[in-house]
Amino acid sequence: MSPRLWLLVALLLAPVASAQDLAHEPQAWFGLFTNGPLTGRVVGWFDAHLRMGFGESPVTMTLLRPGVGFRVRDDMTVWVGYLWAPVWRDGLQTLSEHRVWQQWTWDLSFGSGAKMQLRSRLEQRFATGDVGIRFRQFVRAQTAPLGGGPWMLAGWDELFLAFNDTRFGQRAGFDQNRLFLGVAMKLSPKWRVEGGYFNQFLPRAGASPMRHAAAVNVFFSW
Repeated sequence: MSPRLWLLVALLLAPVASAQDLAHEPQAWFGLFTNGPLTGRVVGWFDAHLRMGFGESPVTMTLLRPGVGFRVRDDMTVWVGYLWAPVWRDGLQTLSEHRVWQQWTWDLSFGSGAKMQLRSRLEQRFATGDVGIRFRQFVRAQTAPLGGGPWMLAGWDELFLAFNDTRFGQRAGFDQNRLFLGVAMKLSPKWRVEGGYFNQFLPRAGASPMRHAAAVNVFFSW
């Protein structure tokens, strides 16, 4: 990644560095991401996730997120969609969250073969009879293929900002930060897999969770 991008990541992680009390949690995150054209400039989106925690009170979360978009131009798309996210703690379902989301994506390609993506997403979160509004800013960078082969280095950071408090736990202000550093392998023109280290920091009263996860994501473009 470029020095400017590393500087951006450092600035986003500044609140983490200043945290006084962290509760470290091991986790494993798995994701499947698909997208492709539907008709004309209309495109489809679907991603599914399984997130497993291994702390004293194990938490498992699944997410299903379909969406549809319109290509404003070849490298820029606006989207709208839905998400369902049930949560289990100690084997019992404790939350069923539904979301409506809107986002803008900008895919940048460079002459060297390196790539970057910017994504801005607004979410309306529905759970326990309450509604939370949240904004997410995502920045991803990927190197050109190493040695001309299928392997690449990849990294991204995502900052979450909440606009209101809710009864299901959202608090207005800086909500969380997510960071991924790893490697990507292009299996074919349509398939790519990424694996690496994932870090999630959630500022909370008392001990703030700091989650360290092994992450594997599979990408398919039809």
